[in-house]
Amino acid sequence: MDEKDGGVSRLLRDIKEMLFGIALILLGGIMVITESDGLILFGGVFLLLYGAYCVWNGKNRELSEKNDEPPKQE
Repeated sequence: MDEKDGGVSRLLRDIKEMLFGIALILLGGIMVITESDGLILFGGVFLLLYGAYCVWNGKNRELSEKNDEPPKQE
């Protein structure tokens, strides 16, 4: 993808990743609470951890351009 218009697409990708992570955390929490089997408990904990990882990755990226700076011309 071109770096000039990548800011908005990166932001949307980060939002999508954060929402996906939140959904995984909710699903994993439901699986852990209802723990009817050891495999379901293990899967729930795995979903909780992977969801937290997705949310962490989604919120820790930085955009390359600032709003007050004009885009760099090459």
